[in-house]
Amino acid sequence: MSFQKITVRPIHQGQPTLELLLEIPKSCPICDTGNVSSPVNAFHLFDDTSCMFDVYAEYYCPKCNQLYLVRSYNTQPVDLGYPLRISSYSHNNYDNILEISDEISNVSSEFPEIYSQALESERKGLNQLTGIGLRKALEYLVKDYSIYKYPDKESEIRKATLANCINNYIDSERIKDLATACAWLGNDETHYERKHKDYNVGDIKMFLKALVAFVEYDILADKAKEFISSSHAKQQNVPDSQR
Repeated sequence: MSFQKITVRPIHQGQPTLELLLEIPKSCPICDTGNVSSPVNAFHLFDDTSCMFDVYAEYYCPKCNQLYLVRSYNTQPVDLGYPLRISSYSHNNYDNILEISDEISNVSSEFPEIYSQALESERKGLNQLTGIGLRKALEYLVKDYSIYKYPDKESEIRKATLANCINNYIDSERIKDLATACAWLGNDETHYERKHKDYNVGDIKMFLKALVAFVEYDILADKAKEFISSSHAKQQNVPDSQR
């Protein structure tokens, strides 16, 4: 982590402008790639009763062109030389929030909750946990989807590794490629040594979003096929005079 001395203005009138040592975000919490070293604005909220204060710094990310707010806190009574650590992030970006359809939820009931918690960790600034959560969400989606496609193989699928499950029970090459990419990058988030250093959590979210879309399309295609087969069978039983 790195710290920088920042000019921080008071929110309440009559209080002084301070020079404080703030922890600088490693990356943008929205795209996980962009970063700037200095905030656009920074304000402190001083508590006269406890002599403690929080700092709210607004940052601009040149990569995704978004603003986000960083809250920092001090754990000591007013000490201008004491470094303030980041406690949370907040932003109004909803582009990376994936709405889970009923088709996905019905096939993988646990996936939406795990996925939602993974993104919530990111919004709270717990970036080290986000990739791990997305990796878990991926495994639930892939295994549940595989069971949906091969219900007679459920016991085998539950015991299989994620890699074996992708290779042996997913027929669509596009779904297989997306799941593999998510798995490789997700594994990087759980291991000490990263194998794919040019990729990050933002790429996992992008690939996972596409994966969910392809799985949903496949489920809907199955429903369409079932509908056509059912309708065709009914028509075969209708006398020609009534068609």
